[in-house]
Amino acid sequence: MYKEHGYSILSITDHETPKNHSYLNDEDFLTITGYEAYIRPGEGCVYDVYIQEPHLNLFARDPENEAIVGYNTAYCKYIPVEEHAKYKKVGPLKKREYSVKYINEFIQVARDNGYLVSYNHPCWSMEQPEDILNLNHIFSLEVFNTCSVTESASEENLSLYDALLRRGKFWYLHGADDNHNFAPLGDFLSDSFGSWTMIIARELSYPAIIEAMEQGKFYASTGPTL
Repeated sequence: MYKEHGYSILSITDHETPKNHSYLNDEDFLTITGYEAYIRPGEGCVYDVYIQEPHLNLFARDPENEAIVGYNTAYCKYIPVEEHAKYKKVGPLKKREYSVKYINEFIQVARDNGYLVSYNHPCWSMEQPEDILNLNHIFSLEVFNTCSVTESASEENLSLYDALLRRGKFWYLHGADDNHNFAPLGDFLSDSFGSWTMIIARELSYPAIIEAMEQGKFYASTGPTL
């Protein structure tokens, strides 16, 4: 579907499910290994719309990297139980907690184990700017999230980005769909093809794309190209 719409790069970042999707690759299309980690307070990883819940995207520098950071069975509910044993687990295996200290530790473990870490949809996550401003080693902020906008019409992060810059945190910016496909393609509430990230790389290869991401050679868009 994404190839048909002209995309040449795609990262499928399912919750707590790092997977190498290189079987989809060809000379004109490349997948980036990664997954979405979420810090959900409370017992049993039960979603509560009124509780702050930061989400992080972890992009692997090595396409073969399928390590899970801070493994916890309650969070890995999207992976069949019989598959849990095959995943490499890194970092402290303990209950996740909502605190700047814990999230910074989580980010550091991810970086130490070969991941670039981005920060997702702070509006949807009910995050407070003062908490986000104290996070370290984030390489990019999701400035537009299609699913969040179609769901609640709110994912405006430019003021947050300005505050980050004033704090001396020069994160990059990216856009994404956060594609859940609750509505069919073409529907007003479809969360496909709403926002994307244009990457300026020397070639379409995994090392070149990761290099460009680390160097900030990309920009977010909902339509215009530069």
